[in-house]
Parts: sequence; C-alpha cells; structure tokens
Amino acid sequence: MARPENNKWLDEALTEIIESKKLTTDFEKWKQDHPQAVELLISRAKQASAPAGRSPAIGSILMKNRTLRYAAGAAILIVAATISIRPFLGATITFAKVVEPILNARTIAFDVIAGDEETGPVMHEVLAGSRIRRTFSNMPNTVKILDVVDANMLVLNTDTKTASYVELKKVEDDIKFLREAIVKLQA
Repeated sequence: MARPENNKWLDEALTEIIESKKLTTDFEKWKQDHPQAVELLISRAKQASAPAGRSPAIGSILMKNRTLRYAAGAAILIVAATISIRPFLGATITFAKVVEPILNARTIAFDVIAGDEETGPVMHEVLAGSRIRRTFSNMPNTVKILDVVDANMLVLNTDTKTASYVELKKVEDDIKFLREAIVKLQA
C-alpha cells in the first residue's frame, strides 16, 4: 500500500482494517485528560531543541584535518608523559621545604629605621642565638654586642680602638632608682 501524503494516513489505514466508522481524534480533550503527559512531551521537545554545550563542528573540523589530528594526539601524549614522569623526578616543592631554612636559622639580620625612612638613623642588628651585634648609621665607629641571657653589653669604638663592658642588670637597677626618685620628687 502506497503511503499518501496527508498526515492521517495511519488513522485511515487502521479504520479500513478494523472496518469501523471513521476515526476522529480530539487532541484538546486528550490534553485536558492527560496534563502530565503533555508536560512531559513539551519538556522533552525543549531538551531536544536546546543547543549542546559545545559545537560539534569544532571536533569534526579537528578530526578532518590530518595535521591537527596528529598535533592533538602529540599534545595529549606529551601531557600524559609529563604527568606520569613528574613524581619520579622529585621536582615537587612544598611550603614546608621552603620555610624550613627560615625556621631553623641561627642568625637573623635586620634594620630598624628611627623616624623618616630617608633621613632617619638606621640601627642594623644581627641576632645569633642570645647575642645581638648592633651598629648605628649616625655612630659609624661604634659597635655594640649584647648578651641577652647574661645581661651584658660590650661597646667597641673602632676609631679609638677601645672597649667598654657594661652589666645591663646594673643599668636596669639605676633606671629603676631614677624613676623612683623622680616619682618621690614629684609628690
């Protein structure tokens, strides 16, 4: 049987076989009786007509061009080889490895600027354990070496080649005595 060009050919063919009255369809009535089915059909139609995430034309263009196909394959092999070899090379650096020398440092050097950065005097300090080597930019010939644990200070003058030894505990006691005397005098 040849298929007619109209949309109701299946209905007419079934009617002839069943030998019943002409079949009539009422879509509006069916739509009212089956609202969930209508929603499902509409949602499927929207999904089918929605554009895909990427254009299939790009992939087909890449795969039709022989040079691009080989270049893509080579790039994938290079990336895979790099990722698989990297752990064996030991090239991974962690934050702990970077910070470890800083935390284990026995000597620290820094500058303290009093006042304006460009014109103020600079105090350069080198800390090694409990000892501090201190120099001042406005006193270039003086070097102070402090022992924090023993509370002692050695002051060297490089011009006169002299040294002075000061016990910091005595200085603390003198400062405390002066403070107390000033407080008593003010009262």
